[in-house]
Formats: sequence, C-alpha cells, structure tokens
Amino acid sequence: YTIVTQNTRGLFSSRFVPGANATPVPVEINSGQASILSNGVGSGRSEFNDPNAVFSSISAYGRDNAVLLSWKNGQNLSTNLSEFGIQNFRIQIYRFTVKPSSVHDLVNSTLVAKVAADQNIYEDTPETRGVYYYAIFLESSRGLVPNSIIEGQNMVGPVSFRYSRKKFEPSLRVQKKPVRSDINTVIKETYLADRFSIAVQRLSPYTRSKSKKTRAKAMFYSGLSYYRLREYGKALEFFVDPLVSKAYGSRARFWYNKTLMHIK
Repeated sequence: YTIVTQNTRGLFSSRFVPGANATPVPVEINSGQASILSNGVGSGRSEFNDPNAVFSSISAYGRDNAVLLSWKNGQNLSTNLSEFGIQNFRIQIYRFTVKPSSVHDLVNSTLVAKVAADQNIYEDTPETRGVYYYAIFLESSRGLVPNSIIEGQNMVGPVSFRYSRKKFEPSLRVQKKPVRSDINTVIKETYLADRFSIAVQRLSPYTRSKSKKTRAKAMFYSGLSYYRLREYGKALEFFVDPLVSKAYGSRARFWYNKTLMHIK
C-alpha cells in the first residue's frame, strides 16, 4: 500500500518511500485476513527484491564541483522486468548525510533525481560541501525495488564533495579588448578549466555569430556555465533555444531536465 499526494492540477506524486508512505513489502489477502509476505514480491519472486538482480554494483567519485555516480544493472534485471510486466520504469537516486542501514532511512534522505533505466551515470551537485551517501532503486508500480540497502550494490559512500564558491565568483576584471580566440579555444580555456563566469563573458560574442553551428555551441556551453554557477533560470533559457535543441538533441534534453529539477 502507498499514500501519495495530489496537486491542484490533478497530478499524483510518484515518490514511494518504504516505511514512510509505502509498505516495505507486499501484503497478501486470504479469506479476509491480511498478512505480510516475507519473501518480497510474492512466492517464487523474491529474486526481484535481491539487489543483485536489480543492480550489481554502484560507485561514486567526488570532485570539486560535482559527485559522479555510476552503476551496473544486474544480469537478471531484463528477465525480471519481462516476468513482472513493469514497463517504462525509472531509477530513483537518493542522497544521505548519514550512512543508511535500511529502506526506512529513506525518510531522512533527499530524492535528487529520477533517470531513465538505460542511463547508468549521473552527476549530482549538493547544495553544500560535505560527506554523502547515495542509494538507488528501481521505480515500479509496486514501489521501490529492491526493498533493502546493500553497500556496494545499490548504496555507496562515503564520498566527499568539496564545493568551493570561490571558484565560481565572477572576475572583477573587465576585458577592454575583444577576444580573438576561436570558440573551441575559449571553451578549453574557460569552461573546461572550471572558469565558468569567464566562460559566460567570453562566449557572449559567439552567441551572435552568423554561423548557426557557432551560435549553437556558444549558447549550449553558456547554459552549462550558468548551470555550474547555479543560475538555473538563465541556464534553462539556453537549453530550450530551438537552435541548441536541434544541434545537441539528447544532450540538450538531458541538461534541460536536470536544470528543471533544481527550479522545481
């Protein structure tokens, strides 16, 4: 059983937290009497709640401006999905400040993202520096699976996030002479060097270039720079531009969806 909220537009929340608004395991009804099934989804189906059947491993790498997460799906995941008829599923990613020991600890976590099942990497940017733990679950009509947390399989940590706001402060210097470098050099010297404020300044002339390819690249990397600066509204304006959408396709949609999560 689950309890979910509904907003004024009639949309239901799809967040299931076992032990908070969802039962951790199914309930079986026999002759009017309810009983908890001890083996997960049902008789003969406990393998679907085995973390090995869903995810085989998860790892995390902390950088100065983000935490990179990657995971591998379990060998039996496709078979289980076919058997249980779960379609269009997503993977939910949770962040913890304290090491979780069971699914009940999800009440103290932050849901940072919901990604497509064919995605096995995610970049998280916590609001503050610190040490974090992460857990991933498969989102289904039955709730979250597996119904347990196993370190190294669907949970990883601790991982340090060393975000320093000094890196993103705008430069006080104003360039008096126009930049003559080509756009690839500008991107290399600014965005790829984590100089995001400078990147926005030096990419600005290229957003008015006569070349559609150059304009699209300048706007795309301007959006990425604003995202790194946590100016999500400005970043979104670049990612939704038709020229950027056409030139960068799935990459533009990925960063649009990721930016939108911060605005919500």
